[in-house]
Amino acid sequence: MNEPRVYQQPLFGAFFSVVWILFSCGTIWFISNLVTNVWFITPILGVFGVAFLISLLSYTSKVVITEDEITSSFLFIPQTLRWTEITRVSGGGNNIKLQNEDTTVSIPSHLPRFEEIVEIIGQKRGDLFSPQEFSEMHRGLGAYLTFFFITLLFMGSIVAFFMLIDFSSNSWLPIAFFIFFFLFFIWAFLSSPQALILENNQLHIKYLFGETSLAANDVTAVFFGYTRGRKGGKQYYIAIHSRDGKQIRVSGLDVGLPTAYLTLKNWRKKFTNS
Repeated sequence: MNEPRVYQQPLFGAFFSVVWILFSCGTIWFISNLVTNVWFITPILGVFGVAFLISLLSYTSKVVITEDEITSSFLFIPQTLRWTEITRVSGGGNNIKLQNEDTTVSIPSHLPRFEEIVEIIGQKRGDLFSPQEFSEMHRGLGAYLTFFFITLLFMGSIVAFFMLIDFSSNSWLPIAFFIFFFLFFIWAFLSSPQALILENNQLHIKYLFGETSLAANDVTAVFFGYTRGRKGGKQYYIAIHSRDGKQIRVSGLDVGLPTAYLTLKNWRKKFTNS
């Protein structure tokens, strides 16, 4: 790694973000001149304010990696750690944090080539991702809260459909498709792994209504992959490939996906030497 590697959002994205912020400010000014009710204006200001902060954090985030150190910046404020100074890792969702007693370097998952950053961390400090340290990895509370709120949204929409639908016509077809996708969403969540347990050379994958186990020799590969949403956002997951050709996808773990991925790689390498 002769030259520093820089990971940040492209400049044209920041330009469009500024345009969007200016448009939002104009919209707020226009609404405030039409409506003087403070109880109506306050929630609107809150929504635009949160959107502004998210956009600002996103486009001022940057990570710089060199042979000796890693630096992350938010709002142009840098935090730096030498690779040898890192004593522990933590995280949640898709993110990862590198820490010592005084400094925390946070790596946000929305950065371009985030998966490359994760691989470099694993190469530089693979010793931090011990199967003994992270022997139990459970689905995080955030995943269950998201499932709960989406379920409420689906159910509210279905109730609204039933209240407005005219069953004397073919207008019941959209609600049938809506219910189908709702049931598929519930099935996909409940049938996905809820926990990973590492016990010597065995990986126990726990589901809501069952469990399966794989020996290290039965795992042919572990990948850190992603799918793209309709708006271009990445949805990260861990793919565990077994010798019988099956692929098990895992997401939403409490230790963070990067930590879980690098731990699984170390576990497999330890017992298979590959």
